[in-house]
Amino acid sequence: MRIGKLIAAFVGITMVVGSLGLVAAGTFLVVATDDADGFISAGPVRVRTDSAALVGDDIDIFFDEPVRGGVFLGIDNIETRLAVNPRSDKGLFVGIGPSSDVNRFLAGGSYSVVEVFGDNVVLDDFAGSARIGAPADQDFWVASTLDDVLNWDLESGRWSVVVMNEDGTAGIDSSVTVAARVPFLQPIGAAILVVGLIGLAVGVALTYFGVRSDPPAAVVSQQQRPLEPAPVA
Repeated sequence: MRIGKLIAAFVGITMVVGSLGLVAAGTFLVVATDDADGFISAGPVRVRTDSAALVGDDIDIFFDEPVRGGVFLGIDNIETRLAVNPRSDKGLFVGIGPSSDVNRFLAGGSYSVVEVFGDNVVLDDFAGSARIGAPADQDFWVASTLDDVLNWDLESGRWSVVVMNEDGTAGIDSSVTVAARVPFLQPIGAAILVVGLIGLAVGVALTYFGVRSDPPAAVVSQQQRPLEPAPVA
C-alpha cells in the first residue's frame, strides 16, 4: 500500500507541474489580445535611422494550397496592423509591396533593414547615394497609407514592409507598433486552459492521496468475562 501511495504522489506532482504550464499558456492565449479589436501587438518601439527607408525583412506567405480547417480556424483570414508615430514634423508613408519591386525601387539608395524587432531594434544599413523618389507615386504597393496606421490581410507571396518619409528624404525617427489578429488563438487557448485545469485538479487529488497519512488502526479491546466461583462440593 505504501508503494502505491508513493506512485500516486509522484504522478500527482508531475501532473500539477505540467498542468500549471498548460494553464499559463492557455490563459496567455485567451487574454493576450490587448485591444477591443482583438489584436496581439508588439511595441511601440522607437526606430531611428539616417537612411531614406526603413524596410522589414522579407515576409514569405504561401496559401497556394487550401489549409485543412483553415476556414474554421481562421488561418486564411489573418489581419495585420502596422502603426507608426513620427517623432519629427515629417509625415510618414507605410507600404507593403512585392519584395522584388521594393528592391528595385530602393536600388542605389540608402535604406535600413530591420533584422531584429524588439526592445532593442537591430538594423542592417545599406549605403547609397541615389535619391529615392516619393513612395506614394509607385503603383506596386498592395497596401499603403499616409495616415500612420496600415491594416493588411495576409496574401500569398513574398512581401516587404517599407516606412519612409512622404517626400522620400533621408532621416526617419518614429515609434513603430506591429500587431496581428489571429482568430483561432483564443479557441485554442480556451481548450488548453480547460485541459490544464482538469489535469491540475486530478494532479492535486493524486498528490493529496499520496501524501495523506493513514488513520491509526483502531484498537479493539476484548473484555474478559469475570471468573465464576468454583462450585463448592
